[in-house]
Amino acid sequence: GGTWLAVREDGALAAVTNRRSDEQDEVVRDPALRSRGDLPLLLLRDAAGVRPALERIDARAYNPFNVLAVDGGAAVVAHAAGGDSMRLLDLEPGLHVLCVHDVDDGTHAKELRIRERLRHELRDVRDAETAVERMVRLLGHHDSGGDDARGAVCIHGDEYGTVSASAVWQANDGAVRYLHAAGRPCTTPFQPVSLA
Repeated sequence: GGTWLAVREDGALAAVTNRRSDEQDEVVRDPALRSRGDLPLLLLRDAAGVRPALERIDARAYNPFNVLAVDGGAAVVAHAAGGDSMRLLDLEPGLHVLCVHDVDDGTHAKELRIRERLRHELRDVRDAETAVERMVRLLGHHDSGGDDARGAVCIHGDEYGTVSASAVWQANDGAVRYLHAAGRPCTTPFQPVSLA
């Protein structure tokens, strides 16, 4: 149940990913635990803000996850690897990559490849719309850097794969924009989503 991404009209957002550990290459799923998809809505409904809401989450109630939460111009990532531990990291302004490991993980090829491609694509960009256009294009890339298709941004597989993609940003006019591809982003057009 729930959702992977929730966005409010004021630009606050919360997104969740599954999490892999270095010891286990597959995503852990215990059906007895709460859905990770509950987290984005829970965080955005909390009047105290996303960071205080994250601090109150009982990570033991969920399978391992990563959460990106943004409100009021601040961004925080939560890493819950299972059990009692959950780490919160405040993000500085700039380019960050969050997949199924730690944010800005420098030890996994997929994250490194995405980060380098983003740096290359955004090196001369001066406006939000151009940046988003280039990032949306990257969401449809299939370069896995090797034999494992899971290393690509857009993954095609029989049991595992990319089923949708989204882009959320604050436009040059200050308005929050949200685009969503309700299918693989390599073939599915991105459509505007109303936040009203």
